[in-house]
Amino acid sequence: MQDVYIITSMAIVIMVCVWHAIVPSISFRAGVKVADYCDSIMAAVLGFVYIAAHIMFATVITWRVSRITVLMIASRCTAQWAAAICAPPG
Repeated sequence: MQDVYIITSMAIVIMVCVWHAIVPSISFRAGVKVADYCDSIMAAVLGFVYIAAHIMFATVITWRVSRITVLMIASRCTAQWAAAICAPPG
């Protein structure tokens, strides 16, 4: 999971870098107002991607931790139950 988080974060940074390489071309060809408008839209899109990725990772991590916790509690209860039943009388 840690690798996926790092790769996703790197992909977002690469998208931002590519966008900043494209903006001067738009500004040169279509004008500053169009470039500013496109930049605002892309900032919103990349911001949404960034927030959505972090929400997804937080959800997955929370789910995995809670699942592991439940399994640990279940295994402890099972071990205690087995010890109580298998214990010699007296």
